[in-house]
Formats: sequence, structure tokens, C-alpha cells
Amino acid sequence: MEEYGQKYMHFALKFFRDEVLDISVDKVAGTMVVGIFDEEPARAKEILDFMIYQLNKINTELSVLSAKNNREFLEQRYILVQKDLKKAEDSLKTFQSFNGIAPDITVQAAIKTEIEIEASIASEEVKLELLRKILSPDQAEIKAQEEKISALKNQLNLIQNSSGEESVLGLRGKPDVVMNFLRLKRDVEIQNRILGIILPLYEQAKIEENRETPSILIVDPPFIPDYKEKPKRATGVIIFTGGVFVLINIFFIGLYKLKQFRAKLANYKEL
Repeated sequence: MEEYGQKYMHFALKFFRDEVLDISVDKVAGTMVVGIFDEEPARAKEILDFMIYQLNKINTELSVLSAKNNREFLEQRYILVQKDLKKAEDSLKTFQSFNGIAPDITVQAAIKTEIEIEASIASEEVKLELLRKILSPDQAEIKAQEEKISALKNQLNLIQNSSGEESVLGLRGKPDVVMNFLRLKRDVEIQNRILGIILPLYEQAKIEENRETPSILIVDPPFIPDYKEKPKRATGVIIFTGGVFVLINIFFIGLYKLKQFRAKLANYKEL
């Protein structure tokens, strides 16, 4: 405020943005050029160094905040999947202890496709929830992810509603106890696959949250300017000279008009 002769901080900041700070952005190249105008070249460089530091600091804080939100979301899902997995494993163990049977290789092969599809649906839904936290609902990535999940569900629906021997829920002539076993085993495998997908994402989010590497790449570092950018001296001299010339002309024209007026006044008095 003292440096720029401003009484209020609002106007000091406005003066800084309008007269001191100069920014140009190239959206195609993804670059930004920042300049500072100041009477002292060394101070201009110092201000610019500070601006770049603040830009990097704020950008890093925003990145860490985004990573933190992702980590908290994945952490909640990770804990939930662990609970679901334990519940499914306990149910399978109880069932096996009571019945003492296991499905044969043919039945296991029959349910493999359904297990993979259901695991894919669950994992893709996790990815969709992450995208919704980062992007707006009308983004193409979200629509593509929704279409992918819908296609997988349609495929699963076709398998489950088919009546052939290859269908898990449509298997005929199999004891109910075997079918119940398959369903319990399927739940355990699905939860294991979801856990295998969420765990790497969770670990990566924790790494991103604690990362402190610079987020801004400086192509050309600030330097002390060795020439005067503004105001242009030649332009000032021309404007000053032109102004003086105009004032002199106005002065002589005024004298000429005054003489004419006095002459007319003298003629009037004689008449």
C-alpha cells in the first residue's frame, strides 16, 4: 500500500494486478508467461520469484487435497470390502464344515465367467465414483464409464437368465447344496478381486497425498531485466514535445485574436 501510494488494500491489489502483474496463457501449448513491472529491476525479479513460489505452493496444496479426498474415499471402501470379504469367507467356511463338499471342475468352470463379470462391474463402479469426485457429470469420461458398466451388466444379465447348462443360475440337475456352495465361493472370489483392485489405488493415493515434489515446471527462470519496458522514453518525449507545440500555437493564436479584438475596439471608439 505504501509502495503504490494506495490507502486501501483493495485498491493496492487492483493496482498490482492491473499495472504490475502481467500474465499471458497459451492454452494450446499449456504454458503461462508471467512478468512483473517495477522501477527496480532486482525487485521485479524478487517479486516474480515469490509469485512462482506461491503458484507452486497453491497448486501442490490443491493436488494434495485431491489426493487426500481420494485416499479417504478408497480407505472407506477398503475397510468395507475387508468386512464383506471376512463375512463371505466365514459363511463359506461354515457351509463347508457342515456339508463337507466342494464343486467339481466342471461347475467351477461354469461360474468363472460370471465371477469375472461381476468383479469387473464392481471395480468399474469404484472407478466411476472416483471420476465423479474429480470431474463434472457431463464429462465424456464419466459417460463412457457408465456405458461400460451398463454393457457389463447386460452381459451378466444374459448369462444369469439363460437356461443352458453353461449358466451358473440356470444349471439344472445339480443339488441345491452345490449351488449354495458355488454362490458362497463366488462371493469370496468377488470380494478378493475387488480388494485386489482397491488396494493398489489406496496405496497410490497415500503416496500422492504425501508427495511434496514441485508441481510447476519452470521453462525460463526469472532474471533481472536490463532494459526499460515502460513507460517508453521516446514516446514520452514525442508526447511532451507535441504538447508544448500545441500550447505555443494556442498562445500565439490567442495573442493574435487579442490584437484583432483591440484593433476593432479602437476603431469602434473612434467612430
